[in-house]
Amino acid sequence: MALFHQEFVKPGLFPRELARALDRTSDSRLGGDYEDFVRFEEEELRQLLDQARTFVAKAEELVRAAS
Repeated sequence: MALFHQEFVKPGLFPRELARALDRTSDSRLGGDYEDFVRFEEEELRQLLDQARTFVAKAEELVRAAS
């Protein structure tokens, strides 16, 4: 995660807002994996899914631009 921020976010290649969404999603995943009795609300999951789709679309855009 740190390398992603250093190489893509800091130089402005990837939007900070989407990088923060990645951080929140990663934190949620870790919580779900390692905490007892974690529950996610449906609306929260919908937001995470929307953010993930936006993130992937931007990542694909960067890959196409680099090709």
